[in-house]
Amino acid sequence: MIAAAVYPERAELVANARERADRSVRKLLQKASSALWWSLSCDFRNLAEAAPEAFLEALEVGLEGDDPAITSLFRSDEGLMHPTEYLSNLLWAIEMLARSPTYLPQAASILARLDELDPGGKWGNRPFASLRRVFVTWFPQTFATPVQRLKVVDRVLREHPQVGWKLLVAISPKLYDTSDPSAMPNWRDFAPDQPETITWAAAAETSRAIGARLLEYVGSSVERWQTLFELWANFDPSWRQAAVAQLKECAASLADPCQIESLRDALRALLDKHRGFKDADWAMGDGDIQPLDQVFHTLQPAGVEDRVRWLFRPGALGLKPGVDFRASQNELEARQRQAAEDLLAALSPDALFDFIATITMHHALGVAVANSGVPDATMQDLLKRGLRAENGNEADFGVGVLWALKVNAGDDGEAWIRQLWAQAISEGWGTLAEIRIFLALPMTRQIWNEVEARSAELANVYWRHVSVHQIPGDADPVYIAERMSAVDRSYDAVGWLGHNISANPPGPLLVQTLRAAAKSAAAKNGNDAVMMSHWLGVILNYLESAPDVTEKEIVELEWIYFQALRHSQRPARTLHRALARDPELFANLLKLIYLPAEDSGVEEPAPDDMEGARKLASQAYDVLHDWAVVPGTDDQGRIDQIALEEWVKKARKLLVEAGRGEIGDSKIGAILSAAAQDPGQPWPPKPVREIIEMVRSRTLERGFEVGVYNRRGVTVRMPHDGGKLERDLAATYHAHAEALRFDWPRTAACLDRIAETYESEAAREDLTAQQREWL
Repeated sequence: MIAAAVYPERAELVANARERADRSVRKLLQKASSALWWSLSCDFRNLAEAAPEAFLEALEVGLEGDDPAITSLFRSDEGLMHPTEYLSNLLWAIEMLARSPTYLPQAASILARLDELDPGGKWGNRPFASLRRVFVTWFPQTFATPVQRLKVVDRVLREHPQVGWKLLVAISPKLYDTSDPSAMPNWRDFAPDQPETITWAAAAETSRAIGARLLEYVGSSVERWQTLFELWANFDPSWRQAAVAQLKECAASLADPCQIESLRDALRALLDKHRGFKDADWAMGDGDIQPLDQVFHTLQPAGVEDRVRWLFRPGALGLKPGVDFRASQNELEARQRQAAEDLLAALSPDALFDFIATITMHHALGVAVANSGVPDATMQDLLKRGLRAENGNEADFGVGVLWALKVNAGDDGEAWIRQLWAQAISEGWGTLAEIRIFLALPMTRQIWNEVEARSAELANVYWRHVSVHQIPGDADPVYIAERMSAVDRSYDAVGWLGHNISANPPGPLLVQTLRAAAKSAAAKNGNDAVMMSHWLGVILNYLESAPDVTEKEIVELEWIYFQALRHSQRPARTLHRALARDPELFANLLKLIYLPAEDSGVEEPAPDDMEGARKLASQAYDVLHDWAVVPGTDDQGRIDQIALEEWVKKARKLLVEAGRGEIGDSKIGAILSAAAQDPGQPWPPKPVREIIEMVRSRTLERGFEVGVYNRRGVTVRMPHDGGKLERDLAATYHAHAEALRFDWPRTAACLDRIAETYESEAAREDLTAQQREWL
């Protein structure tokens, strides 16, 4: 249908071929339901090429109303092995049509509407990313002229103001920027006879037009002005002059103190950045900064809280090239100390604690208060209130006061802390206050004994709050691991044990702690998860040589923590070696993933815990996916033919009995493809060839071929190279086949089929390279 629509003159026997394609797509998509849109999620590119007008009109209809039918494409389903999403093909179809000046206005409006509906997600293919890609000034993915593109941008601004503003910002000039090519048609050629040449002058002219629109639509929105501050230096002086004039009007019109403070903080950051790095190529000169200074001074607040709040927020420490960090820190601390004195002079204690809720650097404020000239009685009241607070921000302030006063006490600091603890007990400050005081004492076994002697409840609270990084490395690992595990901090115990592995902690203790961490409800995310992966590798390396830990225990731990180890520097190598030696383990993993074949006669009850079964299946799949140790391989990488043959025979027997013989052969073939080539010999090595010839299973051979293809990994080539890499591979596999043809004919046939696959892929890469020449 696409060929007939694109080349109707060649379809001589089909009357009105183009109109027929158009009518077919219109009929298919007319009043399409959510279910229909979802069911077509893999076919949008073909439909768009067959009948662009009908396709775009159907999209416009599908986006109408409060609950558009097309929103079914935004969903993401959790598949057995990985999530499935349905939006990408639609976005590629729209990007493809946006290359045509004829279809660009509709395509841009549709992408803008999709962005308004987009709930977000983990996938990089989002409507706004596609929209930006089309209009990037230095690499536009449309054949529309700059004037035409700006007209379409204006239309988006009128019809979709929020998306239009985002688009202006996204395509504004930047010091560094990146973009990607958008989807290309397979059949249609939208390229003009003379494609646009992007020059510096043309890009600058477009940037000026974008800058003018930014000033037109910024209005009095503080949020939008903050965005413009990030782009300020990228525009020319005439734009900055006009922008300052508008900014003055905006600043004069603001009445909300929060908006004034927000604008002032953003402007301060801009000024500090360019003054601090004035010698950088991107820095603005004094002539551009001084007008902004004038605006900044008109925004100065009258109240002390608004005037000093920024000193206790991130970014207050303005690092400058050539200026010592300690000097900058001392300068900030002096300003914070003066700010604390001003706050204490103007505010009541209640008002000060209200102020604490509006800042983020609560500890720094506590330090500043402790170093100010506040009377001792007031200091004591503030300290007591902060240490007793259940609110985390207020408690952080109190701890800041506590630590600063301890430092100020010098050599008597520990004695002062003990006196304060005694006071907290006698006056009944409570468990939280005592713990915060205790944490200021040295971490020694004597202190820990005192905590436990006070009460078991106090000890548990202490170990929940103690920072694992402050526990000395010479502490008893058994005691630390037991105390941390008792309060569900086994993850932190693993980190401490890994960091102090040079102390040679007992192997069984490490195994026990890792098992406890796996059952802990306190899961780790972000950087903590990365560090957990690192410490796991350190501990497992240590356990491999520990005489009191068995290989079976290490295999168990690698299975438990497989996902954490999977992309680490220390993969689950013991588990993979165990798979290569134990065909029963291999069969058990396949039974977790696959059901018995329908014709096998094997019936198994459904698992009671479907979610748990799904997780086990997913992990087993990942383990087999990453496995690259051919059964029978020794420590030097040589394959023992007898060991390999025994492994294959037993694995096949177990899997046939389990009703999974066919999938078993496929996966056996896949692992055989991981064999390394012997120097100076054809590939695969002889033990692998013998298995292929002995088993005589087309399913195993197909698994072998797929395994070869999948293990190739990522390729890198220049845009117009075509399929040279694939042709070289095809020649290599044909050569191996010729060398083996008369002694190992089934293996040679496998290699020929692999070579033919790469020859087909080379032809596809050649076609793709030709299509790139259209750009």
